[in-house]
Amino acid sequence: MDLQVLYRQHKITGWVGNRKVTCAGRTVIPDIAFDALKLVVEVDGRKYHSKLEDFERDRQRANWFIADGWRVLQFTPQTIWHDPREVIELTQAALAAAAHQIGQ
Repeated sequence: MDLQVLYRQHKITGWVGNRKVTCAGRTVIPDIAFDALKLVVEVDGRKYHSKLEDFERDRQRANWFIADGWRVLQFTPQTIWHDPREVIELTQAALAAAAHQIGQ
């Protein structure tokens, strides 16, 4: 199961997947972005993130988002598959915190 499927199954809305976002003056493509609440969710698995430069780039990207006022959640594919409830609970908590912060 991928993250987009999981969010659809749990009726989590307000997100777009794999679309360009400008943050901290850079254009990046997060896995999921909740634009209105400035929340990004990334899926980081060993298949595409195992080399040192990949690890460094992922930290850099997260820092760009954070510096621009975004919240960042990061999950592994294993967590999505084996503990989807954790993914949903953390996503809902982050969405609620972001909405509260901006007064929605």
